[in-house]
Amino acid sequence: MTDLAIFSAFVGGMYDCVAQPWRWSEVLQKLCSHYDSDTSFLAVHDPAAKRSRFNAYAGEPEKVQALVNHHGEKNPFYSILQAFDIDETASLADYCQTLGPDGLEQFRNSQFAKDWAIPYRMGDGMSITLMKQRQRVGTYVMIRSVDYPQFSQAELAALG
Repeated sequence: MTDLAIFSAFVGGMYDCVAQPWRWSEVLQKLCSHYDSDTSFLAVHDPAAKRSRFNAYAGEPEKVQALVNHHGEKNPFYSILQAFDIDETASLADYCQTLGPDGLEQFRNSQFAKDWAIPYRMGDGMSITLMKQRQRVGTYVMIRSVDYPQFSQAELAALG
């Protein structure tokens, strides 16, 4: 299947989800498979409240449920979600850099990393900002385990 055909299938699947929201997991799982990711999340975040207003996700149920139900509010990146423009892709390294000069250290020392990212073997992540309003930010995030390489610039560009 060509890149254009793959892209068209993903877009078509996403449009179907507007009318059939229960299909999000299926579409997101296909994206995970395509990008060798084990977890993906589509969310509308409330950065001030440090919670998500909407979540659709795919991946290993135990890992996803732990994040959604217990550890999401510990995410150290809520404070910088507004820093990324709509359609801007970002890697985990970009998020850490946006936190500041010691951003990677902040991430590694956060409760989020200690309670979820490290125990569940989070390796790298990439995201795209889909919506940005004063009190809401929409993102799509894919996470790879430590068993896979970091996302490449080509993969970030393709996500965009």
